[in-house]
This record gives sequence, structure tokens and C-alpha cells, in this order.
Amino acid sequence: MYIGNFIPALILDRIGRKYCILIGIIPKIVSALFLVFATKIWMVFLGRALNGMSDAFIFIVVPMYASEIASTDVRGSLGTILQIMCSLGIVVMLSVGPFISYLAVNILLTAAVLVSAVPLIFLPDSPYFLYSKGRTAEALAILEFLRGSESAANLELKEYALEKKVEDIGLGTFFYVTSSTKSITGFMNFLPLMSLILIVFCYSAGPGSLIWALTAELFDNSARAFGLSICMTINMITMFITTRYFASLMSTIGPAATYWSFGTSCLLLCLFIIFFIPETKGKSFSDIQKAMGAENFVCDEVDVK
Repeated sequence: MYIGNFIPALILDRIGRKYCILIGIIPKIVSALFLVFATKIWMVFLGRALNGMSDAFIFIVVPMYASEIASTDVRGSLGTILQIMCSLGIVVMLSVGPFISYLAVNILLTAAVLVSAVPLIFLPDSPYFLYSKGRTAEALAILEFLRGSESAANLELKEYALEKKVEDIGLGTFFYVTSSTKSITGFMNFLPLMSLILIVFCYSAGPGSLIWALTAELFDNSARAFGLSICMTINMITMFITTRYFASLMSTIGPAATYWSFGTSCLLLCLFIIFFIPETKGKSFSDIQKAMGAENFVCDEVDVK
């Protein structure tokens, strides 16, 4: 999975967001086929490894693509769909998986991957990427299609031009907190279950859904690909450390201290968001960069024709 984190940073700004998404879905298709036709344990391991690589790839490219094609009023909502669909997939598998065979589960997953992969071929490329490569006419045509009017498309192109004038500004900070899902018994039996449900719900409704949309918005265009790769790597490392050492932490300092440490981390995250993360709803990329600290930014009239 870690291998998939930095591949997008190397190719996103060279071949574009659309083709990166298409490249990212290929390992997932191969993975699904491996799991369906696996006859050896190494085939299962390889299939899972390819799936992890694809997930890392997609979780970097898709939020970036969504942030660049969406208008300011729907960008946040569109950015949350990725995590929502992941949560929905988990619910479906937990609901259906125990009642059907291993082969049937993987056939179902393969069908879902193939059905979702076909429409990706017809995606428009990111107008932001096209503009950054000097392909202004193509970017304008796609923006007219996405925004529904030539005037809105021209206005957004001007925003692109203004953002390219902003350099050497502070980058957004990625902070990821994950919580344990290990159940503890013996203390008001219903309370751990209710707490677990609340944790999963709040995570999916908040950081789990919004973090990918937010990170894609906070980085400027020149740093977005590499920045998202760094964020995804931190995400993976954090999840690995939490999963690997949680049981040891529980046995060393006890359940109470362990969960207090997680709760403190969540509180610090809330304070960090309140005081340091700017509101991005309804703002253009240039407005977001100014909110990130480019106080001396001066907007000149830019002719995009």
C-alpha cells in the first residue's frame, strides 16, 4: 500500500488526473480476478497487496480530481462521497458476506469493480490540470460543460490564473486521528458497544469523510499531488502503528489510560481545526490560499483569452 502512495506524486502532473484514476483502477481489477481464481495462498496475498496499492492510489487521486472539477458550492459534498461509499461497502460486506461463500463474495466484488470501471473511461480530464499545461481552450470547453455557461467558465479560468500568481505560501497541515475498534467487556456491557457505534458514526460523518476533501482543497496546485501523497503515507503509517501496538498499549497502561489518550488526541484535533484550519466552503482555490496566510496577495486583472 505504501508503494501506491508516492506513484501519483510522480505522474499526476504529467499525465493528468483522469489517466491516473484509470491506472489506479487496473490493480484493483487484477486483484479482484486473483481473488476469484486463487488456488494458492500466495495468490490471495498478492491480490490483497494489489488491492491495497490501488486503494492508496485512488485515495490520493480521486479527492484531488473531485476538488478540481466541482464548483465551489458542491466541492465539499462531492469530496465526502469517497469515504461514504467505503463505509457503505463495509456495511454491505458485513451484512451479506457471512451468508454467502468466499467465491461468491469475490465474484460480487469483481462485478462491482468492473461495472464502476467502465464509466471512468468517459470522465473529462481536470480543467485545472489542462490549464496548468497551457491547454486553455480544452480547459474552457470542459468548464463550460461542467458549469453550464461560458461566463461561469471564464470566471473560473480567471481564478486559475490568479492562483498561479501565488507562490511560496504556507501549505495546509494534515492531521489524522484514528480510534480503536477493539471491544472491551466487563464494564457496563452495553457502553462499549454504544461507544464503538458512536465512534464509527462520528468518524464516518466527520474526519473520515471530510479529511480527503479538505486536504485536496488546502494545497495549491503545484504542491497538491505530492502533498496528498504525504498525507496518505502518514495515514497508512498511523493506522499501522495504531493496529500494531494498540493491544500492547492496553496491557501496559490499561484500558482507561489508553482511551483517555485517544480522547485527548481527538480533543487536540478539534482545537487544531477550530484555530488553524480555514473554512473552505464556497471559496475558490485562490481565496483558500489567502486564508492560509497569503495576506499580501494582490489580485491583478488577468486576461485568459
